Amino acid sequence: MANFLIFKFKEFWSKLGGYQGVMLFLIVLFASNFFWKLTVKGDENGLEASFLCFDLSVVFSTLCHHLAIVIHSIFDLFGITTYLYDTAIYHLNGECVRIVWGCNGVKQSFIFTMIMLFARGPVKHKLWFIPLGLFCVYLINIFRLLLLAYIVRDYPESFDFWHGVVAKYGFYGLIFLMWFFWNDFLVSRLNDTKKVSD
Repeated sequence: MANFLIFKFKEFWSKLGGYQGVMLFLIVLFASNFFWKLTVKGDENGLEASFLCFDLSVVFSTLCHHLAIVIHSIFDLFGITTYLYDTAIYHLNGECVRIVWGCNGVKQSFIFTMIMLFARGPVKHKLWFIPLGLFCVYLINIFRLLLLAYIVRDYPESFDFWHGVVAKYGFYGLIFLMWFFWNDFLVSRLNDTKKVSD
């Protein structure tokens, strides 16, 4: 029975052809997300976070404070007055957004790293692409938080839509684009260069 299932899986996998990479991307994305949900726990207020039995509260809290300071500083740079209290960014009209541990981008960084570790391509090039991608994830998260903090000022009623739909799935869409750039551009180019040098 096991051999039959393995045979059927291999047959199915070979029929995917050029879509094998996308299928692997989705499998790793969902598996990483599932693993994260099983192993990383936190409270609703964003004050505690743990991985299995390791307390990550200080690390996550420090990162949330850092992101709040960055967002507040960018608003200040563009002349938008905000007040920072702990990890909450307040606008003059009283609306605020609070950065909790679920918003710090660590989960997306973990998922991106897992996707890249399972992606095809030479390890020596992954050693520079993964850190570069993690920096991009950090910048994307800052832009996402900035957008949400700006939206809550004038359109607080639409925050849930922007936070739960646009920003969430947009973030994963951009991670997909980074993987796509790696998979369909860099790896193909590296393979072409290797064939020419051989």
